[in-house]
Formats: sequence, structure tokens, C-alpha cells
Amino acid sequence: MNSPIPSLPIVLAALFPILLPHLAAGQESVPLEQAQKGAQLLAEAAGRIADAAVTVDANLEKPFAVKGGSVALLVIPDKALTAEKLGGVGTTMTPVGQLWMTEVNVAVNGHSPAKDNLRFYNVKAGDNDMRVQLYLVGAIKNAAGQVELVVYGQGREPLVHVPLEKSSAGAKEMPIEFAGRKNDETSGTLTLFLPGQYQAEILLVKAE
Repeated sequence: MNSPIPSLPIVLAALFPILLPHLAAGQESVPLEQAQKGAQLLAEAAGRIADAAVTVDANLEKPFAVKGGSVALLVIPDKALTAEKLGGVGTTMTPVGQLWMTEVNVAVNGHSPAKDNLRFYNVKAGDNDMRVQLYLVGAIKNAAGQVELVVYGQGREPLVHVPLEKSSAGAKEMPIEFAGRKNDETSGTLTLFLPGQYQAEILLVKAE
């Protein structure tokens, strides 16, 4: 008999929010089953995204989340994401995954983006509504022939482009994994590890 899915408040309490001072300290992977249940609930909250600049077919069986004092972030890869896909990225956007967070934002020029440029969802957590953000991530080759990871908030204009580079971290168990490091009291750097031993770094800042 399958174990019951825990209540939404319990799942979200395990998955959010991020605390930047703990981003680099005591990081611990969340058990896969728990991350899967959280990913399912968040995907249901998002539903079908009609205005997406990159369409991610979320692989809810292979999410990844990390605790760092409390859990930092949850990432869900695209079902078709492979080393071969990333190795063959061209000038058409390749879907990479969904990145979920709260309390912090992907930084644009070192600062929080305008709220109108962020994609928010309200998720019920007990008696409270929790406001979570969804970022859609793709990869593309730019005009200079370099492959970039592209991060979108609300709408079709990207928030940031960051280089996709070879990693020395070694192969990972899940399609996308990540680690964070604290920069100062208001910012941290998130390193995404992708198939084919690629990586990309994204600056995060506390939400304003």
C-alpha cells in the first residue's frame, strides 16, 4: 500500500524558504520521494503556462532539492534533458528545467528584478498562502557561438544569460543538481550541475 502524500504545509515546510546565511552551510539533499511530492504540488500550482518563452516538460520523477539550514531551492529537469541535448545546443532554445524558490530572486545586474518581471504563484500552506516563484530555464548558442543558460521570469524576455561551461565536479545522480555558496548577507551564488558535466552559476539576492 502506498504511503499517503503528506499535507501541503508539511511538504512546503520541508522545501522552503531559502535563508541566504545558510546557503553554504550544512547542505543536505532532500530525500527523492519528498522532493517528488513537492515537485508534484508545485507543478499543479503552475498548471499550463501559456506565455512561456521556453516550454519545459517537467520530469516530476527527478527533481532535486537541498537543505541548508532550511531547504534552499527545488529544481525540476525537462524530461528530454540529456548530455547529448546540451552538447548539441544550437540557436533554437533547448528546454532545461524549472527552478522554484521563495524569499530570494535571480539577480539582474546585481539587484532584484521588478516584480512585474517575476512569475509568482500562491500556494496554500496551512492557514497561510505562500508566495513562490517559478523560473523557466533553457539553453541556447549566442551570436558569438557560445552556449548560455537563459533564465526567464514572467513573459518572453530573459532575465539573465549565464555561460554554460564544462564542470570538474564529476557526474551527478540526478539530471540537474545544485550547490550554493554565500557571498554576503544579501546574496549568494547558485551553481547548477547539468548532464554532460556542464555547469552554470546564477547570482541570487534577497527579495526586496
